[in-house]
Amino acid sequence: MKKKFSLIPSTIWKGLLGTEDFRFLDHRGVDPIAIARAIVVDIAAMKFVQGGSTLTQQLMKNLFLTNKRNISRKITELIYAIYIENVMAKEEIVTLYLNEVFWGTFQGIYLKGYHAASLAYFNKAPKYLSEFEATILIGLLKGPNFYSPLKKIERLKNRANAVYKLSLIHI
Repeated sequence: MKKKFSLIPSTIWKGLLGTEDFRFLDHRGVDPIAIARAIVVDIAAMKFVQGGSTLTQQLMKNLFLTNKRNISRKITELIYAIYIENVMAKEEIVTLYLNEVFWGTFQGIYLKGYHAASLAYFNKAPKYLSEFEATILIGLLKGPNFYSPLKKIERLKNRANAVYKLSLIHI
């Protein structure tokens, strides 16, 4: 069920921006600072270990591209992100992201979008989530299976605490 930006609880979109792209409101699809940081870390590690993607780039990857880590995909992602930032408002991008991304599987059901995830994991609509429950949802985005509330509860608690702290600092 796709929801409009005005119906998305602020704890969800603020948590998203605080953890995934805290400079989201200040760039037009590409964050040179994040890219430079990722390049330095990747060169030091001699492999791709850190991403410098903005929220918009992540959305483009999720909608149109693969998870394959290579320069060609990153350039395509970057071009798509710049284009989307020029034709869509920031609120539209955040709304599309939250409605389209994968939130894991729950009892064999593929969870797409924050509303479905809220219903599956907490048995309530997003507007009824506590602030901490909202941060748990955002924490799952980094790796829905890795942070699975059904299998990895301690890992998820640590991630949710980190998301909560970041959302307070950045937004």
